[in-house]
Amino acid sequence: MGGRGTGRRAVERYHTRSRKAGEAAAACYNESRSPRRLRTVGKEVCVLTAGLVILCLKIAVAAVTVLLLASLTALYFKRYKLHGRLNIVFFGLTVAALVGLEVIVRLLRPDLFDAIRGPRLTVHLCFAVPAAVLMPLMLFTGLKGRSAVHVGLSYLFGVLWAGTFITGIFFLEAPGP
Repeated sequence: MGGRGTGRRAVERYHTRSRKAGEAAAACYNESRSPRRLRTVGKEVCVLTAGLVILCLKIAVAAVTVLLLASLTALYFKRYKLHGRLNIVFFGLTVAALVGLEVIVRLLRPDLFDAIRGPRLTVHLCFAVPAAVLMPLMLFTGLKGRSAVHVGLSYLFGVLWAGTFITGIFFLEAPGP
């Protein structure tokens, strides 16, 4: 049974795994910048990956969508003050997530999303960017009591946010190692 070739095959499997791990690590780090590394026992693990950032963004989009739905529920029950406060929290959290993403993508790891550029990201951004532009207008018109403009913008924002949610949660995928 075990024969001569068993040891050689085990060594080849080990080297294949090591090579694949090395290729994944090389893809994870931008060689021109100092890499962010977390040391473990005998291994190096990339801390900031596209997959982790996308997962965090999916969680953030889902969480603020729950806030938006709570805000609309408050509106249904004519609790306008609660609706406004929830919208302020929705706005603040969404802006924090956007600024955090931009800091990561533009400053810390500009190469992070090179692997996922393509039609899915483009479609997502076609919804997300106009929704982000519309959010301050929605907040301003709501806080100033300009209900006619606010309600009109809310329908457009609802369509844009639905597209942002659907494309962000279901279409965007992180590249595998």
